[in-house]
Amino acid sequence: MIISLEQARREIGVRQRFAEERNLGEFAPYVSDIIYSSASPRTTKGTILMPAESSKRAGSFYYIPGGKSKLWVYASTFNHDNIQTESDFDSVFVDHECFHAKQNFRAVPNPISAAFDYTKENSFLELIMHNLIQGDKVDILNRKTEIEAYQHQLAKIESGERDVSRGLEEEIRLDLDYYINLPKEANLRFLELIDGVIR
Repeated sequence: MIISLEQARREIGVRQRFAEERNLGEFAPYVSDIIYSSASPRTTKGTILMPAESSKRAGSFYYIPGGKSKLWVYASTFNHDNIQTESDFDSVFVDHECFHAKQNFRAVPNPISAAFDYTKENSFLELIMHNLIQGDKVDILNRKTEIEAYQHQLAKIESGERDVSRGLEEEIRLDLDYYINLPKEANLRFLELIDGVIR
């Protein structure tokens, strides 16, 4: 019997199986394992708490291609206000997190290409300011991978391949805007910092 999202919401014991039953499609070759965890996600991404994440295999560097990723699904996935349907779940889990698994496997983007693209969009000085202000919070590589993943999610929605709830689509757009506008935020924080030093 196939597990429904409603059943997975009610019964903690079937959540692992529910996640494993998702159709990963083209992304299946990039995933080594799917793990349900009752713990909280390790990071807050953008404006929402992303209830799933992909993680490169232990002991490999992000920019070395070929490593499959583990996919983590958290309890908050099943309690998230904007994950109302299986399609919503698949948008977050398959279209976003599995997309990261493919990025990890192919090592595209990598730190060098991400920094190069950032300086093309902005400037080298802004790259330095971003790293100074954002620090470990959101690095240039993370920004680029998130932008690509959110754009992939939206492309699936806009093409009609993935029918998601309005709330989830709005959240995806908010998160995409957050990552796109990070350089502006870093610049503003830098100016505030300089202003504080001068005064």
